Amino acid sequence: MNNIFLIFHLILNIFLPIIKVVIRMDRFRTTARKLLNLRRISAEDITNNPFLMISIFLIASLFIGYAVYNYYNDEETIKVGYTYRSKDLTNSDVVFEYDEDNFDKCVSRCSRDISCDGITYDTERQLCVGSQDGILQPSDNIYISWKKTEKKVDSFVEKTVVVGYTNKEAVISGVVIPRPSMIDKFLFSFWINVTDWYENFEYWKHVWHKGNEIDKPLNYRQWDDIVTDFPDQFLGIWLAPFTNNLRICITTTGDMRATDIYQHANNQLCDGDKCIISDSVGGKYAHSHYKYQNGNDDLDNEDPSDVISVKQLEYYDIPNIPVNKLLFIAVNFHGRDMEIYIDGKLIKIIRLKGIPEYNGGNLYCKHDKSFRGGLYQLSYLPIHTPYKRIKDLYNEKPNISN
Repeated sequence: MNNIFLIFHLILNIFLPIIKVVIRMDRFRTTARKLLNLRRISAEDITNNPFLMISIFLIASLFIGYAVYNYYNDEETIKVGYTYRSKDLTNSDVVFEYDEDNFDKCVSRCSRDISCDGITYDTERQLCVGSQDGILQPSDNIYISWKKTEKKVDSFVEKTVVVGYTNKEAVISGVVIPRPSMIDKFLFSFWINVTDWYENFEYWKHVWHKGNEIDKPLNYRQWDDIVTDFPDQFLGIWLAPFTNNLRICITTTGDMRATDIYQHANNQLCDGDKCIISDSVGGKYAHSHYKYQNGNDDLDNEDPSDVISVKQLEYYDIPNIPVNKLLFIAVNFHGRDMEIYIDGKLIKIIRLKGIPEYNGGNLYCKHDKSFRGGLYQLSYLPIHTPYKRIKDLYNEKPNISN
């Protein structure tokens, strides 16, 4: 009881200055004096006045009730015997659909996806379906539905940890990775520890990529062959054949002038027994070799004003990746800008020629031929991520001693 009195006393001390101002106003002074029969008001006077006590209690109750209402109204809606489907049955806005044996994981998948507003879980078929801009509809009891609140939709976006740790081949279903909030705004981050640079020397070493299926050993010496066999990469990470460089590549599309088409560098150019390694960024031999290999000898004769639609695999090389040292890399996209972070620091912003192209393919890690070492905490965010959060990702450094 004493605690209740103290709470009311605190409320009175908060409202007392307001009440004093109202009473002192000319238009209310006479009425207030008649009502309270006092010239000077104090907290003790108010506690002894039943009318004011009831008024203050009602005001406080309204504030408390409003807070409680908002708290419970913010809870996500889970209903058995309901489905969450598109408002327009002729136009189904399905964001994802996949087999899932756990309802909570189905909810988590939608929670991480900005484009998903709710899910329907089929308990018999163990099928998870995420939808956008839908409504709850009564159905059979085999269905469980979950709906985001508006606050949940606009809240902190959860990261997807695609891979916690691997030092061998792995395939992760593409449905685990949500579609970006906007096609050109997303982030991938990961830790890598290379323990031996001479493993699979002279070959491009696969780290990971999301896109085209791998159905054979990756015996690639020429980058152009990778471009041909794996044109869809959202994102792709490879280690160079002859140098300790790491290549970040992304499939882009866009309208551009014929003379602006991306010129791929190759790792080795040979004329008889004379070979030149041109795997450096901006190698001067890359342009002519690209034209020769692809039959584009007339590329320089194109009219610069001619605009064509191009899909291509663009890349950037990070030189001098250390050995036996855990390295954090984050690639953050905003429109045509690709931001590269190393160990939490922004080192480069690359202006892409096209817009990144999303694909629904699986994510493949460390397929032969690959590198010797480990891949840690490969994470994904479907938004352009602010620096502070990238710094937080960097601070979540894995303990590789275990």
